[in-house]
Amino acid sequence: SDGGSGFGNWDMWVSGGTGGHFRGGVASGFGIINTSGNSFGMWSGTGTANAQRSFDNDLAIGQMFQIRMAKKFRDGNSGIDIMNSSFTVLYSFNISNSGYGSTGWSYAGDSIIEFNVRRDSSTGYTVILRQYSGGSLVNTSTTTHTFSTAPRIFKLYNSASGGGRYRDWE
Repeated sequence: SDGGSGFGNWDMWVSGGTGGHFRGGVASGFGIINTSGNSFGMWSGTGTANAQRSFDNDLAIGQMFQIRMAKKFRDGNSGIDIMNSSFTVLYSFNISNSGYGSTGWSYAGDSIIEFNVRRDSSTGYTVILRQYSGGSLVNTSTTTHTFSTAPRIFKLYNSASGGGRYRDWE
């Protein structure tokens, strides 16, 4: 369902093995991102769990999209892709054993990652990443980008992270 305003329905699927989606409270040891005691999450054993959603309209100049995510262990690959209406990836942020994308941030099991993309002009965008740990802001990364088309879709994924609750992407 829509579950909010400004978005289309969720599209969720699993490819290439085991995985799934759930709604429930964040497990102990995670960064707490619950809303009214619940969060949306994805798990993957050997496959890739995907969840994508479109904006009702292209991101307009001055608008910002923001989402908060939590990942206890960095096994496998978990992240977010920002795509245009043709499903072309404009920007991707991935968490793996190699780290939090290209940020160079240190590992923290209770990390909350706040992802923001703001449209500044017809082709200019700013991506702001924030890492919270222990309830405090510990890192920020701000980069500017040129996209030839406007963001219209975001996709979350959790791939081959192995079993166990602490490998979920919430």
